[in-house]
Amino acid sequence: MRMKTATILITSALLVSCHAQSALPTRPPSGAMAASEKRVSPAIDVSKPETLIGQPHAAVKAACDAAGVRNRIIELDGKPQPVTRDYRPDRLNFRVSDGKVTAVSKG
Repeated sequence: MRMKTATILITSALLVSCHAQSALPTRPPSGAMAASEKRVSPAIDVSKPETLIGQPHAAVKAACDAAGVRNRIIELDGKPQPVTRDYRPDRLNFRVSDGKVTAVSKG
């Protein structure tokens, strides 16, 4: 009976210890931002597609995702990407070159 009690106590202590360590906040390396700290530029307004041209695609995608706007890349660095032929007027299609949006269309 003592062995069983000891095993339960040790297992419980290990679980509590692991949980406490995983709950500790982690700090990104100096100069880096954690994903939760990244901010979407207020200049990125997905309701005005013409303002997205020239913006970094990662920031535009984050803004679209945050606003619930469907989006996809149809051309990446001059190479057409596989896409479906369905028309969705609420979806934005991006042409991206060197990480920046070069053209935007709806559908």
